[in-house]
Amino acid sequence: MGDFAEEQEESLEQMTFEEAIKELEEIVTKLEGGKTSLEEALKLFERGVKLAKLCERKLRWVERRLKMVVKTEEGKIEFRDFEVEEESNFIPSNWEQFKASGEEEDVEEPPF
Repeated sequence: MGDFAEEQEESLEQMTFEEAIKELEEIVTKLEGGKTSLEEALKLFERGVKLAKLCERKLRWVERRLKMVVKTEEGKIEFRDFEVEEESNFIPSNWEQFKASGEEEDVEEPPF
């Protein structure tokens, strides 16, 4: 007979990213409401931490699988691994060339 904590942990690993985010949002709403007991708030907080870690793991997994489609200077299309850099300085290496070509009129600049 497995205990409740083990069953809860197993169900957590089977959740989709979207399910985990939805439950995390519900927990935040409950905690912000301020109507939970201290003990219940602690349990909700602990569950929220587990959900946040699950979401982070799933996002890291997706990042590793992402590929960037890049057009080379020769006009060829290449697939490269997507590499995350510091948010403040991450701009695709060919963005400046793209802007200089005048083709960006209908395209918004990346928000990072």
